[in-house]
Amino acid sequence: MKILYIHGFNGSPEGHSYHLLKKHLPEGCEIIGMDYEQNDCCVALKQIHETILKENIDLVIGCSLGGFLTLLTEGVERFVVNPCYLPSIELPKLKAQNGLPAASKEMIDTYEPFEYKWRYFPKDDKERIHCFIGDADELFGEKYYYDIQDDLGHLPRTLSSSHHLSESAAQTLCCLIAQKQINRIKDKKAKQKMAEAVLQDAHKYSICNKELIEKSEYCGCFSCNRIFPSYEIEDFIKDSKGETAVCPFCGTDALLPENSPYDLTLNFLEEMNKKWFSTGN
Repeated sequence: MKILYIHGFNGSPEGHSYHLLKKHLPEGCEIIGMDYEQNDCCVALKQIHETILKENIDLVIGCSLGGFLTLLTEGVERFVVNPCYLPSIELPKLKAQNGLPAASKEMIDTYEPFEYKWRYFPKDDKERIHCFIGDADELFGEKYYYDIQDDLGHLPRTLSSSHHLSESAAQTLCCLIAQKQINRIKDKKAKQKMAEAVLQDAHKYSICNKELIEKSEYCGCFSCNRIFPSYEIEDFIKDSKGETAVCPFCGTDALLPENSPYDLTLNFLEEMNKKWFSTGN
């Protein structure tokens, strides 16, 4: 699988986020970081499109302003992380720092005409967009959470991250990539290693998950393998790190919220059950 990484405003094609993703990429994957003409949205989109065709890209990952551009990149699967959803509103707030300029009005004017264009994308293309919001994003927070849901027709998923990609979030994104990559790998040991990494990473969303549960319409228990409405949860285990939801049916703290990065399906719950509750583990 070949992946294209699109950095944010004044970012670097091979900066911190790129290196975190590269560090945790599963076997058989390659990531390319590209620079683009950030002062002109139309030119940037053309450059991204040309790179996708030239490099035969399977997946685009974009962060912040790169997330905005990734949203607009039709025809390919994409991971959009902490997107600068409305550059005309958000870019003017950014000040010049570390010798890098603030966004000019001329630059911002090139982005504004493209805002909300994804609303009119075909349904099958919207389904190829996977949005992720950091639970500690200091720039945008959850400001656009429900806009994203309304515009794309599905919930954005929550990552454990500030605005700049954390190592934990990079691990999760790479585990999601591994889920897509598993069927391409022939070596059984490599497949098993990928699957183990996915299940290990997913488990962290069952811990201190009260806020995630409260934002999710449904959740699933990988102890008793049920999916049910989140409002049925009544009990939480409290500790110094937060509150963890308890299943109302089996009394186990093994709940995955719908808006975790992993798809809430019975098959996935069964795999989690085998990993965490099988007597062989």
